[in-house]
Amino acid sequence: MQQIDTFYAKATAFCNFLAETTIAESSAESLLVFIMELYIAGVQLPDMQPDTGDPVKNVTYLHINADKNLFPYYWEIFDPWEESSPVCGNLIDDLEEIARNLMNGIKEYESGKFGNAVFTWKFGLNSMWGKNATDAIRALHALRVKDAPCC
Repeated sequence: MQQIDTFYAKATAFCNFLAETTIAESSAESLLVFIMELYIAGVQLPDMQPDTGDPVKNVTYLHINADKNLFPYYWEIFDPWEESSPVCGNLIDDLEEIARNLMNGIKEYESGKFGNAVFTWKFGLNSMWGKNATDAIRALHALRVKDAPCC
């Protein structure tokens, strides 16, 4: 299906970008585009049941290089639907979590287990990497425009 192939291409490009790029203020705009495109493509994935048989072994950790001058911590409200105090988030942790989930689905896709791949990506979108992505979008947007002139 086109949506699955499109998501696979975007997920692979995102993970390659993270592996090959030092994350810095100068990469904020590129990261924003990658994450927003991933999120949109993830929402458009079809609902699929996992394949029968054993899943492919999960991928391990992807180390992300960050510019030493980048302060990756940001403040957010954990649940926007409940009144609560802000909590501290970490942009690099968000990116690593997104990549780990995407890479697990990539391995399933590359082994021909498309049901497992889509299930992994959609489940993660709804339970883990989707939150990391939306948190990272807000933090990257603020980083991108922090010194920009207003209006």
